[in-house]
Amino acid sequence: DILSLAMASAQKDGRPLRREETIATLKTLIFAGHDTTATLMSWVCYLLGTHLSIEEKLLKEIDSVLGPRTEPTHADLSAMPYLGNVIKEALRLFPAAGTARFGRKGDKLCGHDVEGCVIYISSYIVQRLPSLWGADADVFRPERWSDDQINLEYFVPFSRGRADCIGQKFALLEARAILSAVYKKFVF
Repeated sequence: DILSLAMASAQKDGRPLRREETIATLKTLIFAGHDTTATLMSWVCYLLGTHLSIEEKLLKEIDSVLGPRTEPTHADLSAMPYLGNVIKEALRLFPAAGTARFGRKGDKLCGHDVEGCVIYISSYIVQRLPSLWGADADVFRPERWSDDQINLEYFVPFSRGRADCIGQKFALLEARAILSAVYKKFVF
């Protein structure tokens, strides 16, 4: 469970996290992701409700993996690749947040020194650029994630690098669990 993972976490030097650090990490995982996960769920339901053939394909995958059960196991979630593709495609089209960073010494943008400036990177724009995602960049097409051609460098709903989202793996697992359980019982 999450608490066990947080308590077992260690700093880079191998020392265990202090109690305060563990609590802060858990708060970040649980509370910071609440709105973003709710936003993702809303977009997925909207996208599936407006793309019925994709919804039908997802429902078949969920039914084939879960059978009569309504609550997925961790193994079940791993056995639903199309569900993962649907989630990634929704995150690509409608990322919950952008990324802001401070320019460092020597950083330049369009020839201008940006040291100390806040630089905002719009995930929404980057993830819809036809030059990166193809002519159908604005189209909801989960099958694009089945291709080996995807350059994950440009998939940035959780940011990238040393300041990426600490809760991204949890968010993706949570999204899979919620969506598979909800779509097992309801169709929107």
